[in-house]
Amino acid sequence: MTTLKQPTEVFFNFKVDYLLSQKGQRAHLLAGGDGKRQQSVSGQISLAATDKLGIKFYDGRLERDMMDIYTDKWKGPGFALAEYDAPLAFEVALAEILACREKQNAFLAAEAAAKAAAKSAALAACGIGTIVERSRTYNDRIEVKHGGRTFMFDFDPELSALLAAQKRERE
Repeated sequence: MTTLKQPTEVFFNFKVDYLLSQKGQRAHLLAGGDGKRQQSVSGQISLAATDKLGIKFYDGRLERDMMDIYTDKWKGPGFALAEYDAPLAFEVALAEILACREKQNAFLAAEAAAKAAAKSAALAACGIGTIVERSRTYNDRIEVKHGGRTFMFDFDPELSALLAAQKRERE
């Protein structure tokens, strides 16, 4: 009787998109490439790597099979796309994503802590220099201005109660 050997690792096809700077586009053209700003590299990633990338596995497949490379710099509503001065190999692109994700997670944790501190200051008798008001742009959001920054809260029962109490005091 033969026994089936269990696989030790499973791999999935994966694509990484990234941007070339002007210098990178020029170098890519001179090396015989297309010189386009947006580039893609494909390869395979392990199931373990999908966990590190935050990609979920559903019903025998990945929730997504591609990813862009972003920096750890916050720009507007998200992180800025990364630009490179030379084309990337798949392994390098994957390492870049993993390194940036660690920095992004640290940044997001710090942002969450700052937002929690602003909410705490608002709820502690409005804290010194903390302003709580309804958003003028979004009806269902509350703005808390604290420490020179503005934090947006989607419907929050505690902050809504604070606003209602402030309104009653003014009337």
